[in-house]
Amino acid sequence: MHKLEELLNKVSRKSDALRVAEALYSCQLAPDFNTFNYIKTDELGISKILADLLDPKGTHGQKELFLQLFIQHSMIDIKKDENWQAFIKNADKTKVSTEVLTEASGTRRRMDIYLEGVVHGKKYGICIENKPYASDQVGQIKDYALELTNRAVDHWHIVYLSEYRELPSESSITAEDLSSLISENKFTSLRFRSLIEWLKACRLECQNNDVSIFLRQFIAFIQKQFMGIENMSKSNAVLEIMKQDTSSIEASLMVQNNIERMKESLILELINQLIEKNTNPKINIEYSKEHSRHGLITFATVESIGFVCFEFDRPYNNPDLGFRFISEKQRDHEDAPRHIEQFNKKLNDQIHNKVFKSSWWYPAYYSFEPYDLWDTTTKPWEQIINGEMAKKILGEAEQIVEALSEYL
Repeated sequence: MHKLEELLNKVSRKSDALRVAEALYSCQLAPDFNTFNYIKTDELGISKILADLLDPKGTHGQKELFLQLFIQHSMIDIKKDENWQAFIKNADKTKVSTEVLTEASGTRRRMDIYLEGVVHGKKYGICIENKPYASDQVGQIKDYALELTNRAVDHWHIVYLSEYRELPSESSITAEDLSSLISENKFTSLRFRSLIEWLKACRLECQNNDVSIFLRQFIAFIQKQFMGIENMSKSNAVLEIMKQDTSSIEASLMVQNNIERMKESLILELINQLIEKNTNPKINIEYSKEHSRHGLITFATVESIGFVCFEFDRPYNNPDLGFRFISEKQRDHEDAPRHIEQFNKKLNDQIHNKVFKSSWWYPAYYSFEPYDLWDTTTKPWEQIINGEMAKKILGEAEQIVEALSEYL
C-alpha cells in the first residue's frame, strides 16, 4: 500500500508542476489553443475533413500523397491485395465525395465518404462509414454492401471507422455476412486512434507548413476527443514515473487492476443516490445485468413491451437514455415496427429539447451527455461523487416517464 501511495503522490506532484509551468509560459505556449475548438467536429464535420485529406484534388495541395499513405498505414489488406495495385498506382485519378446517396440499391442511405476510381476499365469503390459518436443503424452496413454490389463495382471495400466498436453490431450486419465480407477482403475496421499513425506519416512528408500544423492539431483533437489525452506532456511525464522502477510498475498495475472495481463501486453509489433522490411514485429504480451485458438502470415499465432505462453502450461509456424493448421476443415481434413508430413519435412530440432516434433495441432513445467522457476523463465520476449525475439522470428520465405515463 505504501508503494501505491508513493506513486500517486509522485504523479500528483508532477501534474502540479506541469500546471504551474503551463501557467507561467501560457503566452508563449498557448497549450489549450487548437483550431478544432472553432470548427464543427460532429460526424459530418469529421467526414469532410477526412474526405478532403484523402482527396488528390483536396485543398491541402499534396495531390495523392495522403491517400496513398492512408492505404499504406490504415488499409493493410488492400495494400497487399493484387486486385488493388492498379488503383493504388493510379490514386491520383480517385474521386472523393461525402454524403453519397445509395441510389443503386434504393435503400435511401448516405455513404459518409465514398472513394471511386476507374483504372484500365475496372471500377473501384471504397465506402467509409464514419462513426465518431452515433450508434449503428439497423441494416446499415448490409445496405452499403448491397449498394456497392448493385453499382457493379469490380473491386470494393467498406471501412468501418469507430473508436468505441471493434466491429459493427449484428443489427447493422449479421455475423455471418460480416465474416463473408472479411474473408473476401471487402471490410476493414479502424479506430480513430489508429489514424494517428497515418496523420503523423502525412505530417512527415507534407511540404506545406500550414497543412502540417493542421495535421498536428487534428492529431491532438483525436487524442483528446477519443483517447482522453488532453496534454501529451502530462501523459509522458506520468508514463516516466510509472516505469521508473519495479516498485512504480507494481503500484501502477495495482491501480490498473482496481480501475474497473472503482467504476463498479461508483455505479452502485449512483444507483443508491437515484433511489434516495426519487420522489416520483411512477418511477421504480432497479439495476440489472439480465438484459444488458454492461448493466442497465430501469425507471418504469410498459408491460410486455419495454422499459425506460439508462444503459451504457460499452463498458462504462457511451450511455443512452430512452425506451428499450424488454427482450429479443419483443424486439423481433411482428408488432415491433408499430411500437417503434408509436413510442418514437410520442417522445419526440412531448419532449422538445431532445431528438429521439430509433435502433434495433430502442424504439426511442438519445445519447446521454456526457456521452464519450466516461472512460477518458474524471468529469462523470466526479459528478457521481458530488450527486450532480444522479440529479441529471433522474431529471431526464422523469421527462420520459411523464411523457409515457398513459402507457404505464
